Amino acid sequence: MGKPYHVHMKRAIFFLGVALLFVSCGSSKPAAPERVHMEIVQLTGLAPSQTPGPFDVQLGVEVQNLSNEPVTIKRVEIAQIGAGAYRLQSGVAGVGTNRPYLFNTIVAPGTSETATFWAHAYAIGVRGSLSESEPVTLRATVYFDAKSGGFHEMTQQIIDQH
Repeated sequence: MGKPYHVHMKRAIFFLGVALLFVSCGSSKPAAPERVHMEIVQLTGLAPSQTPGPFDVQLGVEVQNLSNEPVTIKRVEIAQIGAGAYRLQSGVAGVGTNRPYLFNTIVAPGTSETATFWAHAYAIGVRGSLSESEPVTLRATVYFDAKSGGFHEMTQQIIDQH
């Protein structure tokens, strides 16, 4: 007498799953090599005498070109994630905090350049309070141009406020 029907089905499903696993592994493409490495930097932040309210913060995105061709930084969009010692604001009506900053900065192969800009912000806490030292989490989307074609990369950074 043969094995019950459900045993044959379980075995068929198992082998089908194994076959699909091999097909999916074989068809996945290797990750493209990283073209740039980026880091968000805060060049000027809260002043020692900063009171709650509006102020300007100087930020930058340091771009290290890991490719073998020049890349051009064309646009940087900065956004804040969550709360912190300050809150980024747009100085342009109808534009959110993802305000684009335009550049034409060439980064040669194997070198680094920093695209710097001033952003409007609002200080949350009074100096000496706990909120003045809360880190600020920022995300940058940077758009590049290169001979091999345009591309964009994103990075996220926690900026300490000490």
